[in-house]
Amino acid sequence: MSEKQKIRILVFDCWLPGFLYVRHIAERDDVDLIFVHNSESQTGQPAKEYKDFKANLQVPGWVSDFSQFGGDFNRMFDELKPDILLVTSMHYVECRSALMFAGARGAKTAFIPHGIFLLDRDKTPTAPSSGKSRLFALFTKIPRVFYYTRLFWRAHFQRYGHKKLGPALACYKSLMTRYSRWQWSADPAAQTYYAGLLDLAIIYDPSVRDHYLEHSPKIFSRTRFVLAGTLDTGKILAEARKTPTAEIMDKPADEAGEKVAYYISSPYPENFNDAGAEILADLMGRLKLVAEAGGCDRLVYRPHPGEPSWFVDRVCAKAGIERDAMPGLGGLLAADLVCSTSSSLLYVAIKLGKPILVLRSGRFKADEPYFEPLISHPKIGFDGDADPQAEAARHGDELRRLLREAPRPDLGSLLDPADALLEAAERG
Repeated sequence: MSEKQKIRILVFDCWLPGFLYVRHIAERDDVDLIFVHNSESQTGQPAKEYKDFKANLQVPGWVSDFSQFGGDFNRMFDELKPDILLVTSMHYVECRSALMFAGARGAKTAFIPHGIFLLDRDKTPTAPSSGKSRLFALFTKIPRVFYYTRLFWRAHFQRYGHKKLGPALACYKSLMTRYSRWQWSADPAAQTYYAGLLDLAIIYDPSVRDHYLEHSPKIFSRTRFVLAGTLDTGKILAEARKTPTAEIMDKPADEAGEKVAYYISSPYPENFNDAGAEILADLMGRLKLVAEAGGCDRLVYRPHPGEPSWFVDRVCAKAGIERDAMPGLGGLLAADLVCSTSSSLLYVAIKLGKPILVLRSGRFKADEPYFEPLISHPKIGFDGDADPQAEAARHGDELRRLLREAPRPDLGSLLDPADALLEAAERG
């Protein structure tokens, strides 16, 4: 396929590791993808995370920092001239700002969630904290206030000049005073400012469409919703195109034919400290004991893209477990038992027919299962705070049965949202 026939996709994100979610799309022959992020201008904890990502990630040439365009959305669109602007979050001011410019430049606007979001923010777990720590958290947010203020108004004046100042002021007030609701259940001010922002939303379940239409109807007033899996299902299918699937799924997890339990980490940033690493290492040691009682020989740890390298290294060393070394999602495909708290990758595990063990603990901030089909899917719940020997005895036989009866994964049940995205682009 010639260069002129390729569809140019601009992905705009506030997080450098976001390119990992769309790398399989960038590798397609029919796509010319550019990923632009503004991690370099972040403040507070995100700025600290950026330094770790920059040092430890191998960043490909199609990834650029927003500073290369002078922080100017008009310049970015003038230079890149995308056919599609794709965002993987609708709840960040960075992504909403970029979307305002795309339509005016004739580019289609699209949204594919980078994961399965916890849409009901009332269910977000609250980490125990003292009055002193709450005061500290308040002060740490001050740099973010300046960051959001500068970003919001810079984007507004680049796009509208001195027009729409009334709606902009009302939206900005909402952003500053009710940030969580501004993100997930936009009030009238935010909806008015961002009305009709999106052409296409590619989602995995109708409940996502229902939530957005109920809580942010003006923002999604002209959006066409398409059900087409997740970016993770797209990764699996992309990997299957490159490597014969049977080579991954039919062979033993290693040459010895051992069975592997695979833990998918999905922590909150609040856990990224010495105490959090100690607690998670203890939980992984307990999980390893239960997995072994169920017939698994090893526990492999898949870190979240946002986990600092030091945190992962310490957890794995203290627990005596392995870090996932397989490329892409090969470790998930090869796993016999999939474990997590509530990672969106469990959606893929369900589609592949993998046995699932869900870890629960009051000592470590994590979400309970919050999305379908995970909520209603048969799974084993492991209490990480209970006596590990008792938990091993309680679940061992059931795990062995599930491993014995697990079907061969069927990739025919998976959809690739990139196919839906390109189809929409070609339809015009």
